[in-house]
Amino acid sequence: MSSRNRGIFLILSSLFTLALAGCSSDSPTNPLTAPGIDAVSRAADKGLPPGAGEVLPGRYIVRLEPGKRPVAALATDLAKRNGFAVQHLYSSALRGFSAGMTAEQAAALAAENGVLGVEPDRPMQAFAEFLPTGVDREDVERNPYSGIDGVSAAVDVDIAIIDTGIDPDHPDLNVVGGVKLLGGTSDPDFRDGFGHGTHCAGIAAARNDGQGVVGVAPGARLWAVKVLNDSGSGSMSDIIAGVDWVAARADEIEVINMSLGGFGWSDALRSAIQGCVGQGVVVAVAAGNYGMDVYGFDRTIGNWDDQVPAAIPEAMTVSALADGDGLPGGLGAATSSGADDSFASFSNTSHNVVAGNPVNSPGAAIDLMLPGVDIISSVPGGGYAALSGTSMASPHAAGLAALYIAQHGRAADAAGVYAIRQALIDQGAPQNSPWGLAAGGDRDGNIEPIGMAAPLAAFSDLGFRSFRAQASIHPGDTVHAKVALGNRGTSAVTGPVTLRMFESGSGTEVTTPRVLSSGLAVGQSITSAPHIRTPADLAPGTYTLVVQHDLGDDVGFNDSMSLEIEVLPPAMRRPVVQD
Repeated sequence: MSSRNRGIFLILSSLFTLALAGCSSDSPTNPLTAPGIDAVSRAADKGLPPGAGEVLPGRYIVRLEPGKRPVAALATDLAKRNGFAVQHLYSSALRGFSAGMTAEQAAALAAENGVLGVEPDRPMQAFAEFLPTGVDREDVERNPYSGIDGVSAAVDVDIAIIDTGIDPDHPDLNVVGGVKLLGGTSDPDFRDGFGHGTHCAGIAAARNDGQGVVGVAPGARLWAVKVLNDSGSGSMSDIIAGVDWVAARADEIEVINMSLGGFGWSDALRSAIQGCVGQGVVVAVAAGNYGMDVYGFDRTIGNWDDQVPAAIPEAMTVSALADGDGLPGGLGAATSSGADDSFASFSNTSHNVVAGNPVNSPGAAIDLMLPGVDIISSVPGGGYAALSGTSMASPHAAGLAALYIAQHGRAADAAGVYAIRQALIDQGAPQNSPWGLAAGGDRDGNIEPIGMAAPLAAFSDLGFRSFRAQASIHPGDTVHAKVALGNRGTSAVTGPVTLRMFESGSGTEVTTPRVLSSGLAVGQSITSAPHIRTPADLAPGTYTLVVQHDLGDDVGFNDSMSLEIEVLPPAMRRPVVQD
């Protein structure tokens, strides 16, 4: 490989035989009601972000049965009859609409003729914490359709970035149009005020123009579909509107990238993706950055803890590789999220796959593992920055799909989309260790760690998910902590898990360690509420509270967590809870 633009994947120079892939149309039914405080509490206990498992009060998504009557007319009649306000209309990827209504109105609407289902809207968000290593790793310059290391030419494919928008004035990006779909409204101003969408766009398709960075599919036409606000947040209903907007232009747009997600299964989002894929559009999505299974803690599809759209079978789900040098072999410098050529420490995984999954991947419900750590790409204002996350891995896959389409032609239907996904999977090297080293080389002699999302070999990983305690105490007070930890590995782990308290300046331990657990079985998660009594003569000042284990497992980044706690003078009383 040359020292210039390469990534994690080799694109075939010969034609693939496109085979029909089966797909189950069955999907779980989502209840009308919110998951409730128990689900939200479970999310907090498992270290998930605020809002995981929650719904958006007073906002619902409605799926309509197939029919010839226009969606707008049917939605208007239903709104008049039930007294609610319609927001987005969906008529291309699925038949339906979003609306503001009460729970009682939603229940009444669900009983109406012609209504297939009603589900609560949910919060969603963007995923993210020289020559990009991803483009270098994929040998993109070897593909004659990339225009890299040869005559500069734009890839003749259209990619929709469903995200926070794109900077239309960035010199490295070929932005041809777009829309803003936020809060149930439509607006032509798709400018990116957050940066996430512009970064993803550059990874997928930055121009090969001798400046900045080069994308996987250089110069491909970019469509900005802004469904997340300038803080990177949005809603399920807006994202469905974005997918529907692309489906209405499926004769022009061949690929979607969605580096976003949220928690909680959605029949409506799956229907939208199915409708778009059915028109021949490849949908690449980020696996998520929570170090958990995309099907949730129960590893079962259709529940509150599912990561969507990552868990949706019709989408091409992508996890992240830590790649320090754009080369295989594990000899590059360590990255911010793991050793060279290792599975990124934050990346979601998959252990099993739903029946009827349309592709066969050694990563189960995840198709590909692609570079997602310290990826340099475009940002608003004409500049460049490095970001990490499965958000950065997914547009690598979108670019690869675009290159495949440029060489072999677009898909006409869902079977064609699944054949493209399978072709990309088949060019990867299934992994047989946690560290991204395949058993054999690819056709140019390289060992490319790209086909597997979860390690096949046994590994141990006891990790902390969350840690909370008071922000302040007084000498002699008891520290009340709350700790969540789980065994994410493939084998049981045994040994003490302890809570300790140190003086921040000297590192002197000031309390007796408290043992929380002696180990966990595979897949087991626990929440502990330990407490430790501080000495009555403890000097006022700042102390560090540490929860840790010393089990020597294979994944070290989550072996401990810490927080600071302030010891106040005896006269000051009012401890404050710190989240």
